[in-house]
Amino acid sequence: MRSYGQRCASDTSGDPGTFSDLGMIPLHCVTRMLSPVRRRMKVVSALIGVLILASSCIPSEEHLSTVTPEGLTVIITYPSNTLTQVQSPTETKTPNINLASSETAYPTPEAGINMDKFSKFPESYEYLLNHLDEFVQAPDPLADRAAFDKWFNEELVLAVGEITHEREVDVVAGAYSIIGNEVQVGQYWDHSVQYLSLPQFFYFENQGVIYAVPVLNIQTLDYTPGKTNVTMAVILCDTKYWSATDGLSRLSIKDPFQFVSIFNVRMGDYTNINQFIDAGFIPVGDINDPKMLPLFGPGRIRFP
Repeated sequence: MRSYGQRCASDTSGDPGTFSDLGMIPLHCVTRMLSPVRRRMKVVSALIGVLILASSCIPSEEHLSTVTPEGLTVIITYPSNTLTQVQSPTETKTPNINLASSETAYPTPEAGINMDKFSKFPESYEYLLNHLDEFVQAPDPLADRAAFDKWFNEELVLAVGEITHEREVDVVAGAYSIIGNEVQVGQYWDHSVQYLSLPQFFYFENQGVIYAVPVLNIQTLDYTPGKTNVTMAVILCDTKYWSATDGLSRLSIKDPFQFVSIFNVRMGDYTNINQFIDAGFIPVGDINDPKMLPLFGPGRIRFP
């Protein structure tokens, strides 16, 4: 059998045409000889195009197909896990937002005693019982000593003032003294007491009983004139012998008192007083200490 080139070389039926350099083979025969090569090149080009397409996207299936110029269908199979997703240049990725980690900052209330309430003095014990929300409430010193001590040292002292002589004077009175079973400030030598302002005030509750505590900054004339020398926070304790809570109404109208007392030892059958003494609430302090803490304990304010 003759080859395609031999047939073209012996072909005399057509126009001899122009001869090529290929052994004097007519040019049109050379063209016909190259046609299969061109077709194969087109198939290869199509396959290359398919490979380029496969490398630039992720197909929804594992098979890619194309049709060649010769009408042949070419199917190429790829493992689905070998293709890498290529992100479109116009695509914007949105970062994940963890809402659980996002916290809204809310303003926190100012720490410490409410000074408006602390500066308000009840007109009577009955008024206090009916308007407790208008006044400062301290932790119960008998039921929760740790909470009370923390409140006393971190809030009450700061509200009153750490420096004794810098505290605003409420009352000008006589001498500071320890007499028998109590710490006491009495009247001046002419039996006078001068109010410059009403005392500050707080209360606490123990076993359903409301205990009123006036906080008096007292200038004693026998120490540093013009300055507070001692602050007395008196737990007004009613007994079967007197009603200390009645003193609130007298203080509220600035009635001169005879003396202010805080007890420092147990007293007979004075149950209301003894429970605080037994718990360790005994007034102790040095009046010459520039940072003398307020004296706190059970007592009364006696009026003439």
